[in-house]
Amino acid sequence: MVCHTITSALKNLRPPIAAYGVPILIKALSDPDKHVRRGGVAGLCNTRYPSVDIAIPALIQALSDSDTAVRVDAAKALGFSRSPMAQDAVPTLVQNLDDPDDEIRWSSAFALGLIGPLPSARTEASLVRALEDQCGRVREWAAIALGRLAPHLAIQTLSALIIALADSEYGVRVHAAETLVWTGEVAVGLVVPALVRVLTDSGSDIRSNAAAALGRIGQWANDEVVPALIDSLADPESGVRRSAIEALGQLDDNRALPYIASLLEEEC
Repeated sequence: MVCHTITSALKNLRPPIAAYGVPILIKALSDPDKHVRRGGVAGLCNTRYPSVDIAIPALIQALSDSDTAVRVDAAKALGFSRSPMAQDAVPTLVQNLDDPDDEIRWSSAFALGLIGPLPSARTEASLVRALEDQCGRVREWAAIALGRLAPHLAIQTLSALIIALADSEYGVRVHAAETLVWTGEVAVGLVVPALVRVLTDSGSDIRSNAAAALGRIGQWANDEVVPALIDSLADPESGVRRSAIEALGQLDDNRALPYIASLLEEEC
């Protein structure tokens, strides 16, 4: 009970106290009492780089703990750490994307989204499978993590992200569109029609992200993209109109000038 109290008291460590408290929290991760381990990993969730670096190996080991709460908080601590050493956790986090527990899958996808997984076919394939997970938070963070792998995404991955543009969860659609911003010329024929359709989505953030993506890749499909972005200049949300203006500016197509001039007169 005393150990549990100590780890609870150390949850809100801040430098320079963290330098002394982190070794205590690391030791707590090997305690036979799950409540002590939970307190230790919760404390490490509040510890940042570089103080947390010495705890990374113990946190990686905690990803396989017998207690679900410890595993979940270990993944979150690794994500929050932003430590370069956290890359060593990627193989275990990817493996945990197939865990039967929703919280473990979500926290693993969350950590991968913050850490930024190193490109690999296995990691990419696992994140693509996670885009079909029954848990919306898993799907959302899988889309975010795939964004960290862009622009080096396989055609099959882009296809999965396009499907995710129609996901029932708002956050999944937002981040799928955001990831597609980094699509290159090779996939324009696949991605552009999907992004044009998303310009009429019910979510303004999604429409805005789609416009931004079209500004980046639309130069290879101007005839389809420019008219769609011109229509977005009449969007009821100012953020979407702004994204459409910026995208048209990137495409440098004279057809848009009269519409932008008219919008300028209305809003200024």
